[in-house]
This record gives sequence, structure tokens and C-alpha cells, in this order.
Amino acid sequence: ARLCGSASHDPRFPGLDPVQPSRAPWTITLAALLLCVRAMGADAAQLGALKVRSTLGQPLEAEIEILSLRPGEQRGLVARLASRAAFRKAGLAYGRTLSGMRVFVARREGRELIVLKTGRPVHEPVLRILLELRWKTGRKTAAYNVLLDPPGYRGAPTAIEAVPASPH
Repeated sequence: ARLCGSASHDPRFPGLDPVQPSRAPWTITLAALLLCVRAMGADAAQLGALKVRSTLGQPLEAEIEILSLRPGEQRGLVARLASRAAFRKAGLAYGRTLSGMRVFVARREGRELIVLKTGRPVHEPVLRILLELRWKTGRKTAAYNVLLDPPGYRGAPTAIEAVPASPH
């Protein structure tokens, strides 16, 4: 019989190091725990469709409803435009219009919203944005296409769903 601390290997079990017999079960347990935590985080902070409240040629006013939050997540919840590096990584252009955009979390009629606003008129009919939502125990990144109708356009209101930007 060999001891756990023995430096020799048992020829019946090639590749198994008897010095660390409990390493594999511990690693598997840790991996399973991380997957569970990741799965729980995926259900947190679900985002709804983007609704545009302005038209082409006006300062942008849009909002995204936060459909679900876990208890306590609204405290410390922060929304922002993703970094220029994140835009590059996602293959999106970070244009001049985006550099002046304000993104923040607001509460209206008992609902949590992400609000997007610019101070200057927007003359591009389509904006591609990447948002980052952070809370105490996690974060989420979502990409949206913002479609701006020309003034006076009377088409049906458009709601645009988020496209998952990256798994977190």
C-alpha cells in the first residue's frame, strides 16, 4: 500500500498523482458551483425592448424597461454606455453622437427604466449602442439598434428587442 504523500506513482493508474487524490473532485465541485452562480446571474436584470420617444433631427430620448430584478438589486444598479474598447470588441462604431449620450436608471410609475438621452439633435437614422448594466452581484451587456423615424412619420410604434452582446 502506498501513502498519499508518496512521491511514487501507482502503475495501475497512469497519469494519477497520489499526492493530490482529492484535487479532481474539488475542481469538479468548484466548476459546478461556478456554473450555478453563472446561471443564477443570467436570470437577473432582464431587459425589455427599447422604445424611442424622439424623432430624427431631435435630441435622442429613449428608454428600456428593466423587466426583472432580484430583491435588493435596484439599490446600486448603474447603467452606462459600454466603453470604447467594448464597442470595438463587439465590432460596433463609437460615433460622435454616442460620446454625448447620457445613460441612467430611473423609476417611473413603479417601473425601473434605463433612460438614454443626448443633448444635441441626432441626424443618423440608425444608432447601434452597447449598454452595460451593473449591480452589486453582477453585470450585463446588451446591444440595441435605435431606429429614428423622420418627423411627422405616422408608422406603428417600434419596439426593438435587445441582442445579447456577450455572456457574463
